[in-house]
Amino acid sequence: MQTWEMIIDTERPIRMGDLEIIVGDGSPLSYPNARLALANELNQAWRDYIVDMTGRRVNEIVDASVKIKLGELVSKYFEPVKIFSAGYLRKLGADLQVSKKELVEIVTQIARIDSLYRFCGAELEGNTLTLALSNTDFKEYIGTTSKASIPEQKDFRERLVQAGIDDFNDENYYFSNPLATCAVVVTSDGYVPLGLRSNVVAIYPNTWHTFGGYNKPNPKNEENFQPGKIDLLTQLMNELSGEAGITDADVRERYFLGIARNVVTRGPEALFYVQLDITKSELERRWLTIAPDRFEHRNVTFYRISGLSGFIDQHRGRMVPTGEACLVKYNEHYQAGAFRRVA
Repeated sequence: MQTWEMIIDTERPIRMGDLEIIVGDGSPLSYPNARLALANELNQAWRDYIVDMTGRRVNEIVDASVKIKLGELVSKYFEPVKIFSAGYLRKLGADLQVSKKELVEIVTQIARIDSLYRFCGAELEGNTLTLALSNTDFKEYIGTTSKASIPEQKDFRERLVQAGIDDFNDENYYFSNPLATCAVVVTSDGYVPLGLRSNVVAIYPNTWHTFGGYNKPNPKNEENFQPGKIDLLTQLMNELSGEAGITDADVRERYFLGIARNVVTRGPEALFYVQLDITKSELERRWLTIAPDRFEHRNVTFYRISGLSGFIDQHRGRMVPTGEACLVKYNEHYQAGAFRRVA
């Protein structure tokens, strides 16, 4: 069974410089009194998520906590009696601050509730993409989209779908529907990096995916922020920078390929192709050494463009669905000759 469907499907790739994006307000996620049972399930899913993610990272938490406690004990009991040298104590103090920072980062990664764009609809006419967006957040995402991805939660997913149909004639209404972006990235020597997601990500751990992520509303926290200021390309580049160390200076071309929806979680994702001017070895070095969010993938493997069809056939249905859609759409356009002059 195909795990994704196209919401917006381009007949041809659209160069990002030629794409006009118009954004209007959509409707936020809200639960009427008759649906408070669903809202309660959302809150319980968030609590379960906190417990689960804490368990997955318990070794990191314990390690940082032990280092902090040992450092505090040494400072309190041994420093006054001059058992250790001043140099050692300075190093211990520096290590203590690092451990505290690591612990704060782990807790923040687990428990933060970031705002996200809620996708409410889209139309493409020529080179003009019109989006209807509102706000959702990471907690709503965990309580609906993420929970619906769990096979054992099939009944919950079906109840969300049916409630949306009954109340608003919209099967997606009671899902968070955060808009994400992902891209097939191609190096200057013709390789496509694909990541095997780690087990510390919230959804689809240990699953193949392209680079990408969720779009953050109003990243500069501007007063009176207007929807028209939304810049999907900047959001995409932020994700590529975080996950792979890619900068604007590395990019030769960027194309819009469409918008796909995960048929299980109902989550939408804008699909792109990004052609780089850096080689496979340079991109691999950056992922290993400077990408701040490299933890999201436990491994990145590089495939020749000519090998994508085989990869898709081998892993079909076992990739992140929208990542699979991005690969399939890129490969279709490539096989049709759309990118031969670029890739």
